[in-house]
Amino acid sequence: INDLSVMLSDASRMVTFSLSIKGDDGRITSILEDVLTGMGFVLGEKGVLKIEGSISFNDTDLKRNDGFKFVRYYLDIKVKDVDNNIILAINEKGREGHLSFAEAKERCIRKIEKKLKKKFKSKLVKYFDSLVIKEK
Repeated sequence: INDLSVMLSDASRMVTFSLSIKGDDGRITSILEDVLTGMGFVLGEKGVLKIEGSISFNDTDLKRNDGFKFVRYYLDIKVKDVDNNIILAINEKGREGHLSFAEAKERCIRKIEKKLKKKFKSKLVKYFDSLVIKEK
């Protein structure tokens, strides 16, 4: 088991990612950095794999009279290989509410974080697993 762990760690360090998320104040990028480095990957400006995407938050009026403010978010992430082929894509959208726009946005970010830590990581693992299976 130790030998396999060392081999996995060595292989992960050989795969570098670059990150570019338009509309991000750094929070979504930070979440993705945590996921990737937690998996043992390296981040750099010229990664073997490129993560490109966009995030937007929009104030949404639901015509309610209870004082709640709602924020709708749209997240689009694509992971591309060296030939610019999309190997993984995630499109998420949702809405959160609170008494202030700022807190509603924070709730959106927390929801996005949960989705990325589960869904993005899972899809990335499945992609790398598919490469191993093809080699056999």
